[in-house]
Amino acid sequence: MIAYTLHRPFLWEILKGYGIHNDIITIIQNMYDDSQSAVKLLGTSGQWFSLLTGVIQGCILSPLLFTLVLDWIMKKSLSGLNAGLEWVENNRLCNLDFTDDSVLIDNSQRIKHAADD
Repeated sequence: MIAYTLHRPFLWEILKGYGIHNDIITIIQNMYDDSQSAVKLLGTSGQWFSLLTGVIQGCILSPLLFTLVLDWIMKKSLSGLNAGLEWVENNRLCNLDFTDDSVLIDNSQRIKHAADD
């Protein structure tokens, strides 16, 4: 079981910020409470240990939870910049996020030069 490094209290706050109902957040928190894992080598499991951070690989919600955090980070990082493509109602599309992949979009040479450096 692999966990992406993600501070769970930060995740709960982001979910609240996106307007997720407290009952849903509590259900997700309960799924993660007391989560444990063990390393298995050559068919033998080692000691069980607690998982205190991250989203759990294999959980159907993990890509969504991780993407919500990534989206929040990208919005904060790119706010105030006039980057990206003109989108609907004068909004700008400047990144595409999925799980642990992200694409930055811009219609100028700024990002190309930054990527080349």
